[in-house]
Amino acid sequence: MRCTVEEVARGEEAYFAAHGRYFGGACRDVPGVRLTDTVVCVLTATANGFAVLAIAPLTTFTKGCRWRSRPPEGESSLSCS
Repeated sequence: MRCTVEEVARGEEAYFAAHGRYFGGACRDVPGVRLTDTVVCVLTATANGFAVLAIAPLTTFTKGCRWRSRPPEGESSLSCS
C-alpha cells in the first residue's frame, strides 16, 4: 500500500508539472500509474493539493496508507497504520 500511495503521488506531481493542476479521477487513471488488483485506492484532488488513500482489503488485518500533498505542519506526507 505504501508503494501505491507513493506511486500515485509521483504521478500527481508529474501531472501537475505538465498541466499546472492536479489530476482529478481514479487512482488507476493517473498517467503512468499501474495498480495491483489487491489494493483499493481512493484519490481526491483540489486546486491546492491532493490526498491518496490505499487499503488492502484481502489481508487478514486492516492496514492502510495515506499520502497528503499538504500535510499539517509537523506531520509527514505519508502515514501508514
